[in-house]
Parts: sequence; C-alpha cells; structure tokens
Amino acid sequence: MFVEVILALVSLVVTGMWWWQKSCQTFWDRHGVSYIPGPPWIGVIKETMLYRKSFGDLFLELYNHPQFKDEPTTGVYFFHKPSLIIRHPEIIKNILVKDFQNFVDRAVSSDPRNDVIGRDNLYSAKGSRWKNIRARVSPVFTSGKLQNFFHLMVDGSKVLEKKLFDEIRNN
Repeated sequence: MFVEVILALVSLVVTGMWWWQKSCQTFWDRHGVSYIPGPPWIGVIKETMLYRKSFGDLFLELYNHPQFKDEPTTGVYFFHKPSLIIRHPEIIKNILVKDFQNFVDRAVSSDPRNDVIGRDNLYSAKGSRWKNIRARVSPVFTSGKLQNFFHLMVDGSKVLEKKLFDEIRNN
C-alpha cells in the first residue's frame, strides 16, 4: 500500500513536470512564431551550460541561424522561458524608442544593495529605478550632441591610429 502511494505520487509529479515543460515549450507554436527548438528543460542554452560556447557566440549563432536569418523575429527558449530574437530595424526602433515604457524590466538584473555599478546600469535596472535612470540619461543623446560626440571620436581615433603606427614602426 505504501509503495503504491509513493509510485502514484512520483508518477503524478513526473506527469505534472512533463505537462508544465510541454506547455512552456509550445508557447511559440501557440502564438504562431517560428522558433529554434532546444532540448527540454534547458532550451538553446545547452552548449553554454556545458562551457562549449560563450554567451556571445550563442547569441551570434541564434541571430544568424540559417533557417530563420531572414525572418524579422524568431523565438527561442532559455530553460523554460520563451525569449524573442528581433532582427527587423523598425521593430527594434519601436522597442527602444517609441514603446520603451512597455519594456522596462529585462532578464538581466543586479543586486541593488551590493552592486553599486550594476544597479544604475540602464540594462539591468528594473521598474521605477529604470525609468528614473532613463529620464536622466535621455537628454544626453540628442542628435546634435551625438554628432558632436562623433567628431570627438573621429579625432580621438586618428590620434590612436597615429600612435599605434608609430609604435609598430619603432618596434
């Protein structure tokens, strides 16, 4: 009797976990978005988890996936969470400029008490902290200021280029 109860509980837990994983893995199917499938429970992050690929290489590979590289969006799964890769410039512009208030919280976060640098990073801040930082930073990036900054960058790169050529010539 005790063994039957344990077996029933184990089968119930396994069935529940299987159903939960299956419902997570069908998110993009239900929404009609093409997606890059990955192994259950891990998703596309398997190679990174096994230290065979860096996150940068993984994202580059996903972005340039041969089957989906011409589509404006492609879905992926990181563990059980669906994520969207966006390639179309107009969609990216809408997210970063026009609809930014709908994309406040990112998956990346930091500890606001112990991480002094990370807590004020626009990419890792969340909620009202993100909105406050963006409101303070946005006026810095007007088109006129960016054009002036571009000229400073060009001048600085010319100085660096000259310095590198001199170092190479001397050695």
